[in-house]
Amino acid sequence: MLRNRTILNQIRAQSSVSYNRKGEQVAAAPKAVKTVSKTPSGVTLATYDHLGPVSSVAVYLKAGSRYESPDAPGVAHLYKRLLVRDTPGDSAVRNVLEAQLRGNSLYTTVSREHISVGSEFLRDDVVDAVPLLISQVFNPSLEVYEFLDALNGTASQSASALACRHVQTFEKLHQVAFRTGLGNSVFASKEALSGFTRAEVKAHSKYLTPDRIAVVATGVAHTDLQAVVENALSKVSFAKEAIETPKAKYFGGEARLEAGPNSLALYAVAYPGVAYTSEDYSASLVLRALLDQVQNVKWGSQSEQSTVVSGFSNSYVDTGLVGFIAEGKTGEIKAAVQKSIAALKGFASAIPADVFEAAKKAAVVTAETELNRQGLVEALGKEATSGKTTQLLDVANIKSVTAADVQKIVKAAIASKPSVVASGNLLRLPYADELSDFLITNRRKDEDLRQQVIETRQYYENMDRKSQFEQSTTFKINRNRFLQKLNALRGTENNKLEQRREKLRQLLAQDEIYYRQALLKKEETTESRIKAMKERMTELRLARENERKAVVKQKLDQQWRQGCDELRQLESKILVKQVAKDRALQLIEKEERRALEKKEAEYYDKLWEQGRLEKEKRERRDHQITHERNVQTLVILQEQLESLKKQARLQEELKAEEARLMDMQMRQMEDERILMRKEQEKRAIRADLDEFNKAKILQRQQDVKKALDNDLRILDEISRMEKAEKESHSRRKLELQKEMQLYREHLTRQKAEEAKREKELEQYYNEEQDRIWKVRTEKWRKEQAARDKLMQDVIKVRQEQLQAAIERNKHEQELNRLHKIELEKEIEKGKLIEAEENAKSFAIKQKYSKILADQIEEFEQRKVQEKLRRQKEFEAEKAEYEKYDELLQAELGKARLNLGEVDA
Repeated sequence: MLRNRTILNQIRAQSSVSYNRKGEQVAAAPKAVKTVSKTPSGVTLATYDHLGPVSSVAVYLKAGSRYESPDAPGVAHLYKRLLVRDTPGDSAVRNVLEAQLRGNSLYTTVSREHISVGSEFLRDDVVDAVPLLISQVFNPSLEVYEFLDALNGTASQSASALACRHVQTFEKLHQVAFRTGLGNSVFASKEALSGFTRAEVKAHSKYLTPDRIAVVATGVAHTDLQAVVENALSKVSFAKEAIETPKAKYFGGEARLEAGPNSLALYAVAYPGVAYTSEDYSASLVLRALLDQVQNVKWGSQSEQSTVVSGFSNSYVDTGLVGFIAEGKTGEIKAAVQKSIAALKGFASAIPADVFEAAKKAAVVTAETELNRQGLVEALGKEATSGKTTQLLDVANIKSVTAADVQKIVKAAIASKPSVVASGNLLRLPYADELSDFLITNRRKDEDLRQQVIETRQYYENMDRKSQFEQSTTFKINRNRFLQKLNALRGTENNKLEQRREKLRQLLAQDEIYYRQALLKKEETTESRIKAMKERMTELRLARENERKAVVKQKLDQQWRQGCDELRQLESKILVKQVAKDRALQLIEKEERRALEKKEAEYYDKLWEQGRLEKEKRERRDHQITHERNVQTLVILQEQLESLKKQARLQEELKAEEARLMDMQMRQMEDERILMRKEQEKRAIRADLDEFNKAKILQRQQDVKKALDNDLRILDEISRMEKAEKESHSRRKLELQKEMQLYREHLTRQKAEEAKREKELEQYYNEEQDRIWKVRTEKWRKEQAARDKLMQDVIKVRQEQLQAAIERNKHEQELNRLHKIELEKEIEKGKLIEAEENAKSFAIKQKYSKILADQIEEFEQRKVQEKLRRQKEFEAEKAEYEKYDELLQAELGKARLNLGEVDA
């Protein structure tokens, strides 16, 4: 991984495309760049670099459901499910967890043409994401438990998808339209899955050929992706044989799916469309917008509001499917479908300009919406695996579409047999032939109108021809005369030309004969070959004779030298000296050769020893590295386990602390509420009493003040009257004094009665206040009971929430425990793998030690054999030398004897 990052950094340092960041945002976002290339192995790379912070990479395999074997329907769906599994030396759980820790997402998809595995990640994580995807695609291992788990998951996914009636309808629509290939279902059935084995899944790997694989990415520099992909692909092997797949063939037909009498009706009608590799692909998008009622097409509003008509256009590499699907009440479907078919047929003759422009705008909006991050990756994957340039990423081409382009697609579509699928109450839904009667009636009307137009046009054409014939008769006569003269002159010229050509042919024939004879002369015949062989035989005979004469001359010279005594004696002495010298040189050379062989043997022994020590050192280093990696992995797993345990304990403590604090807070709130209620009650009672007493005292003071003021006023008036009438009315004064005394007594009695009445009134007020207070107390008690009940409900709900939190915490603890068990299993598995590796390493070492011991023993045996061979050679040479010496002495003795005899 570190090496991958080093390579990526080196490439980025040399890359001509750069980007600057401020924090996590791109400071300047240049225009997105699309680049397509091929790796040395033949895999297609395609990137769409918008220089954003988030990247997407996917590996697309041209191995969708249309390429399934008839004996294994649904294997593509199962293969997609198995794309993420345990790899040799690593587990799927670890790969997924590491990707999640980096913030990456991992996903797989399957369609009718492709199977893909992809990932979304931050831009700098490309060195980690791409090797993971490629290792999953080319993963050779498939365990039994993975296969069984994938079978269950695929069955559940298929059941969930096929529960949707729209999915059922489109699957059946493709089956009716194409039967096989594109008619194969994307989803594996339960019956098909029950008969699968691992052999079928491995057999589907035959599509892993370089021409059927593409690595596509968005938000990634092409040079970065190219370096990482080539490095990852250098470690994998592809399928060897290229696979030719048949093209899709459209058939058409009808299918009906029962969905119950009360269900909404679905009615789909489709015709052959265009491929996404075609130049008319953009026009098919506009046709889809025209067929889509949601896009405010005029004819779409003619149907009832409860019936929805939507257009669709499914394009594939070599064909497509275009049409519409109506959904609504059963009684309204027939009219809506007939109006839609009539509108589609009307598009073949004319398309209103405003409707066409609105459809183009809607098509642009829809295409732009579909080109999100996942849509871009899918479009790149389709284009890369098709090997052709497409319009999938070029939305601007929609603006250049004309009505004639759309009409061409519509005419080609309605000329074929439609594919019809009905789903709902089949007893009330129309059959395809009922719709065809409507089509036949309209077609007959159009044909009658067309026939009238043709007849009228033919009549006017006949009249034009007659008038033209009458006008051009004289011109034709003159023209014919001129042509006759011209033809006569042309015939004369042709005759002269033919004569010249004949002469030229004769000259060419003569030249051909001449050159053919020359070639025949140059060709080798039997006579020329015999002549050449005789000449060669003569040359060889002369050479052999010259060689024989030279040998005879050499032998005569040798005979003369042997007959010359002086020369023979001299040659004998020279020969003896030369033999002695050569023998001495042979002995020296032999010693040097022995010394050289010994030195060479010591050199190779030293090299072998150094190699052995180096191998032992390398094995110890590899073992240490492997041990360190295993220890590091074990430490990381233990750290992760401890982290999970610590996190679980911390979460449990936080939950307990939160529950304790909530309980304490609830109790505190309850105590505060009780104290506050008591204070409120006291304040309310005190306020009511203070207000009542204050009002009573004020009223009393006012009444007393008024009475005293009235009495004082009366007394002052009486005193004033007394002073005025003091002198003349003394008797009257006494009477008045007596009356005043009586009045004062009366006032005293009145005050006493007033005090009594006030006491009675105060008692009445007290009784009324007690009654009012009882009523208010009862009201407060009911309100307090309601508040207590509400608080109890709140406390109960909070307790339930706390209980749910506790249960959730228990569930999380259980998950953590299971995860801990899984990690422990992984650790045990790692230990077992390490033990197996150690055992293998020990066995290899033992084997290597045995091989070394055998080599040492063989080397010692060779040394002994070599020593014996040298000893034998030395003894043989010594014997030969002694024999030669004896023979030489005998010859010399004979020579001396002969010489003595001659002297005598």
